[in-house]
Amino acid sequence: MNQTDVNQISIVKRKILLAHSQLQNVQIEAYGKAMEQPKEQVRRLILNPAIGSNEKLSLIYYVYRLGLTYIFSKDIDGQLDKLFNELNLQSYEDADLYTISIHFQVFRIFGYRFSCGKSLIKNG
Repeated sequence: MNQTDVNQISIVKRKILLAHSQLQNVQIEAYGKAMEQPKEQVRRLILNPAIGSNEKLSLIYYVYRLGLTYIFSKDIDGQLDKLFNELNLQSYEDADLYTISIHFQVFRIFGYRFSCGKSLIKNG
């Protein structure tokens, strides 16, 4: 194999890598566009006033577990402030352990002091 053959092989390798890179960019853009609709659906669910606090906190918990809170951080923060201010400790007397634990965990994850005692305080 002479120097000309090596140069031609090198040129072909570069062209293949460039084509592969461009294909990956196109795929990434397609995936990004495909994710826009589900993101908007989740955002609408988070902001939907018709959804009860238990369901909304569960949704926020699932979004957190999926590692997607950075996408919806403003929406989640606004909803948690609203839910925390509307919180009624009396409603927990009849709630099951799962519901209480999700509420406790979500509020704690996002910086709220969700006490197991008498008072609730927002960190700040």
